[in-house]
Amino acid sequence: MNLLATPFYRSQLGRAFSEAELEFMQSKLDDSIRAIANHSSKNKNVLASEAMSCIRAVLQACLDDYFTKIYNSSNDVSLQITQS
Repeated sequence: MNLLATPFYRSQLGRAFSEAELEFMQSKLDDSIRAIANHSSKNKNVLASEAMSCIRAVLQACLDDYFTKIYNSSNDVSLQITQS
């Protein structure tokens, strides 16, 4: 079940996943749990892993871009990844 029915932001990584990233993602699928229409990792903070630090940085940059373009807030606030 999607959080939102329509994607509100789309971006590209601009590169292939590294071997370390692919190995890490595969290791999380080995012990997955069945979700409604797919499988989910038991680890709810995969982006905190060193192997995923570059992916997290790209995703955070996308969140920052979205927040700046859509909300353009004058307050010192930002979006943060809390679960991944």
